[in-house]
Amino acid sequence: MKDIGYNFYYSGPLLFKTKLKDKHIDWFHEIMKDTKKEKQLIESIPSFKIQVLNKQSAQVALNPYLNVYKEAYRKWYNKPIRRVVVEECWVNVMKPGDFIPPHIHTECDLSSVLFLDDLPREIVKQEAPGPQPGSLNFIFCTSGGKMNINESNHIPKKGDFFIFPSDLTHWVFPFKNKCERLSIAANYTINHWRR
Repeated sequence: MKDIGYNFYYSGPLLFKTKLKDKHIDWFHEIMKDTKKEKQLIESIPSFKIQVLNKQSAQVALNPYLNVYKEAYRKWYNKPIRRVVVEECWVNVMKPGDFIPPHIHTECDLSSVLFLDDLPREIVKQEAPGPQPGSLNFIFCTSGGKMNINESNHIPKKGDFFIFPSDLTHWVFPFKNKCERLSIAANYTINHWRR
C-alpha cells in the first residue's frame, strides 16, 4: 500500500564492494612484477606462500576506491573518517584444491580482497545456495537466529574489491579446475578526525 511509510535500520558490519577499473588492475600486475619478497602466510600449510607488495604503491592505486569507502563508512556508521591507510598488502595465488579456512585479521581496523581475474566458466556454472567452489564467504553471526542473515557468499569477478572490518570472519572455498587465481589482500588502519 502506497500510503503506509516505513523505515528499516542497518545493523552489523559494513561489507563494502566496488569494482576496480581495468587500468587499476593493470597497475597491480605491474606492482607484482616489481616484487620478489615472499613469506609464509599460514604455518600449518607450508606450501601456501604469499608475495608481499609495496604498501605505498598499493595506497596510490587504491586511494580513489578508499575515498569512496570513506563516504560509505560515514553513511553506515554516521561518523566520518579522515584517512584509510594501507599497512600491508600481498598477493594470494590459489591453485586447484587450495582452501583458505575461516579466519580474521588482527592488528588492523579493516581488511580487503581484490580479485584480478574471473573464475573459469565451469566453476561459475554451478548454481546452488551457500558457499560454492572458489567463492568468497563472510559470516556475520555464529549464534544463528531464524530471522538473521548470517552469511554472505560471493562468486568473485575480475575487479571485485571487498572492504570489511578486520574481525569479520571470512574464507575462500577450494575449486578443482586447472587454473590459478590471483587476488590481492590488504590490511588497513583508520585515521579518525579529532574532535
